[in-house]
Amino acid sequence: MGADISDAGLNSPRSSGVQRRGTRGMAERVAVLAVDDRPVNLSAIEALLDDQEVDVVKALSGNDALRHTLTREFALVLLDVQMPGMDGFETAELMRANPKTRHLPIIFVTAGISNRGMQFKGYELGAVDYLIKPFEPHVLRGKVMVFCDLFRQRRELEAAKALLEARIEERVEQLRESEERFRLLATHAPVGIYQLDRDGNCLSANPRWYELCGLAPEAAAGQGWRVTLHPDDQLLVDAATRNAFEHDTGYALEYRIVSGSGPTRTVLARAEMIRDHNRRPRHLFGTLLDITEQKTVENELVLAKAEAERANEAKSRFLAAASHDLRQPLAAMTLYLDVLRQEVPASSQKLVGNLRQCVSSLSKLLTDLLDMSKLEAGVVTPTISDFPINDILASVLAVHAPEARLKGLWLTYVSTRLTARTDAVLFQRMLGNLIANAVRYTEHGRILVGCRRRGGKAWVEVWDTGVGIPENKMSEIFEEFKQLGDGARTRGSGLGLAIVAKTAALLGLQIRVGSRLGRGSMFALELPLGKAPRQLPQQPGPQRRSLRIALVEDNPAVLDAVKCALESVGHEVIAAQSRHEMLEALGERRPDAVVSDYRLMDGETGLDVIESVWELHDSMIPALVLTGETAPSFIRNMADRAIAVQHKPLDLEALQVCLANLVAAVSGIDPLTGVRNLRRIEYASRHAIRTGARRDQAPSLILFDIDCFQDFAGEFGSQRGDDVLREIARRAGATLREGDELGRKGGAAFLVLAQNTSPAAGETLAESLRRAIEAEPCPTVGKVTASFGVAEHLAGEPFEEWLARADDAVRLAKNAGGNCVRLHPANLLWKPRRPVDGQFVQLVWHEHYCCGEPTIDAQHRALVEQANALLTDLMGGRCPTPELVLTARRVLSEVAQHCRDEEQILEAAAYPDLDCHRAEHAALLRRAENFLARLGNGAQNVAGLLEFIAYEFVALHMLGTDREYATHLGANSMASSSPV
Repeated sequence: MGADISDAGLNSPRSSGVQRRGTRGMAERVAVLAVDDRPVNLSAIEALLDDQEVDVVKALSGNDALRHTLTREFALVLLDVQMPGMDGFETAELMRANPKTRHLPIIFVTAGISNRGMQFKGYELGAVDYLIKPFEPHVLRGKVMVFCDLFRQRRELEAAKALLEARIEERVEQLRESEERFRLLATHAPVGIYQLDRDGNCLSANPRWYELCGLAPEAAAGQGWRVTLHPDDQLLVDAATRNAFEHDTGYALEYRIVSGSGPTRTVLARAEMIRDHNRRPRHLFGTLLDITEQKTVENELVLAKAEAERANEAKSRFLAAASHDLRQPLAAMTLYLDVLRQEVPASSQKLVGNLRQCVSSLSKLLTDLLDMSKLEAGVVTPTISDFPINDILASVLAVHAPEARLKGLWLTYVSTRLTARTDAVLFQRMLGNLIANAVRYTEHGRILVGCRRRGGKAWVEVWDTGVGIPENKMSEIFEEFKQLGDGARTRGSGLGLAIVAKTAALLGLQIRVGSRLGRGSMFALELPLGKAPRQLPQQPGPQRRSLRIALVEDNPAVLDAVKCALESVGHEVIAAQSRHEMLEALGERRPDAVVSDYRLMDGETGLDVIESVWELHDSMIPALVLTGETAPSFIRNMADRAIAVQHKPLDLEALQVCLANLVAAVSGIDPLTGVRNLRRIEYASRHAIRTGARRDQAPSLILFDIDCFQDFAGEFGSQRGDDVLREIARRAGATLREGDELGRKGGAAFLVLAQNTSPAAGETLAESLRRAIEAEPCPTVGKVTASFGVAEHLAGEPFEEWLARADDAVRLAKNAGGNCVRLHPANLLWKPRRPVDGQFVQLVWHEHYCCGEPTIDAQHRALVEQANALLTDLMGGRCPTPELVLTARRVLSEVAQHCRDEEQILEAAAYPDLDCHRAEHAALLRRAENFLARLGNGAQNVAGLLEFIAYEFVALHMLGTDREYATHLGANSMASSSPV
């Protein structure tokens, strides 16, 4: 039997043992198996472990201990060695034989070991320690607690392991379900799904992708799928794939698929980059959507739109022809009446006035048709300014008051001190139409015009007590030729409100209408508020003088009437009925102005007459066309050539003012510096464009702006600033060659028209001007420098865009620090290839087109490749015009997407001129749409499309906008990859 341990430290102070683990709190209770044949020893062990969160299970023999291990899990066994029957060693041996208890820790408790062999036997049987009776309580507690903590930790680890395994199993099951769902989705998806590696090899795809390609999986594997790419689109797809891997991005592009004998499909491919664990590009995962039907519909819409525009053009031509025929007798009658009024006695003046009023009424109808044509043509350019609303109200009511009095109506207005900001002339016409409409439809009562301020804007309202408008007709009153009520056709042209609506849309203004049938109506026009303008002294109009006028008109009656009217006010008139007669009549005499009817005999036009006179005298003489033509294309064509237009019937006073303005503009001198004004340079430039085209010699514009002019003008005063401008003009004039023209653009900017000058020669001339300006200090202010921009004219380029390119080049010079010369990069664009209509173009890539942002630069390359492919088709004559329009529209779509990508990148880079940049994008796209519309209806030739694609469509966008923010991108240290 083992020794008694009840007195061996049971009564020892607990403080001498291991400290109580009060921090355990809610620690898990564990069981310890104590085996001893003496109950008193078991009770003593139980008492020692009472406060240790331990349940002591007592066994009086080895058999009892084995039974307990089969039903419960223990953290430790305290096993007495010397027990009757089955001793401790035998019990331990049986425990080790049972898999459940094989690793159960055992501490042998004994009164002593007689030899070392017995001790080793205990360790061989798996004992972890011995306790020799009697033992210290803290020793027992310490050893027991160590194994209890280990047991608890093992239990926690097992629980955590079980939880982790359960979660892993759950996640694996979710992944398995997700893979199955993705497999089913990919299998039945209506879009193609594919994976490509860096070399463009197809790694995997879904059935729809194989179906779109028209290939079996084994045939499409690797590079096999590329055989389905349309030959013209292979470079585009390769460039997109290459760019995606080089810059770790995705792509979205449209291309065509040719699948065997089936039809060619147009598809939209979108791909995103899949990266490896090191965040390096691994492969592209993309979708392929068949958009053939959508493209077909778009193409049909394009053709339908072109057809509608052709029909609209036909309508405009019909109206123009009818207007011309009607205006011919009216023109002669009006001029004869103007002459007659000066000759008849006072007693007959009333009769002449009545005749004049009849002619004016008929003229009003034709004028309304003209206004509608101008608005439809888009040639009306608003001039925004601040003006007192009260002045407009007083002016308009003064015009309509006599008519109102004749009907017994009370026409009044409420004065206002508000100032508006819009186009004053267009607003006055709108308000006049509304008041005229109110007078026309009001039989008795009152018409009141007033202004209200509401929501930060002004609203000018016209109230009447007329017939009113039925509610179901409200939406119709702004339609063309729509009138309401009995006898409506006797009440005007039916265009007044239509003109008001179109003008309001042009100005971005709103119209409100309210009406009660039989009680009257209210029309309100929105007006943005402006600042009260400073009262400036009124500038005198151009001085009228006697002119030598070349007049061509094939209608003898009209010719005689116009000649008579012009001679009656002191002009010398050389009259003829055809171009040939005019050239003979002029001889060596140079006219001050050319006035010609537009439609002449034998298919000649007034434009032929004007250009022949220009060529005869090698000068752009002021020119005026007299016509009844109201077609939008005609009005736009004349405006592009700087030819004024006067519509028949003519008013002698209006004709004189127009001639005086033309002559003043052509001979215009800047009053401050004594050089040409901008209008005169424009005329000279337009003439240089025409003569240069005939001689195959292109002129150049040199624009220069004085650096920091505002700074020293503010420091030394405006008078000193004016002295500097005069001195700069003198130095520049002394440096120019014979034949070059110097003008002042405005502010501190000057413009030089260099005749027959190559880009290199233009740069040399600009450098000479730069050195002359900074050669010696200017009086008072010291050294002055200027930034120069040079732009050679490109074939077919309008003057406005030529001037804009010169301005772009000046900005490049200023961005480079100023006091330098920059040639516009577009003049490095052209490369000889194959001539078409006497011109040849081919886009070539140049480092100037790179702005340093990878996505933008890559898209530029792709746009150039697409444009060149289109040019190749054009020059090869392989595509008829309708297909060219569709192909060009596809390139336009790419440019539009590129514009949006750029704007996102610039917004991320906090580009300060983003709004201006967006406006330039919008203007470019509008020009492109207009050009394509004209091409589609036959109003533009193929050579024009060449110029459009090569410059307007691609090069202008890259050069005119991107270059100016390249420095900004670099200064902001943008990353090599973009967010697009």
